[in-house]
Amino acid sequence: MKFRWIGRLDRQQKLIRLGSFLWGIHLNDPGHRNRLSVSVRPTVFHFRREVDGWFVTVAGVRLHMKRHPRGSLV
Repeated sequence: MKFRWIGRLDRQQKLIRLGSFLWGIHLNDPGHRNRLSVSVRPTVFHFRREVDGWFVTVAGVRLHMKRHPRGSLV
């Protein structure tokens, strides 16, 4: 497992990106298969599902989970 600090303001999506956790190293690829990002967003509750992940915001804290079966998340 690896933590990556991002710490930047995203004006288009109206949120502050704090960091992300990456894990699940594939044996044949140096990339990671799973990523969980943490952000701060001015919303009480929001949920959205995608093909390869999901977003959930509760009390201003947004979690974004994304998976890639080939291990190419950086």
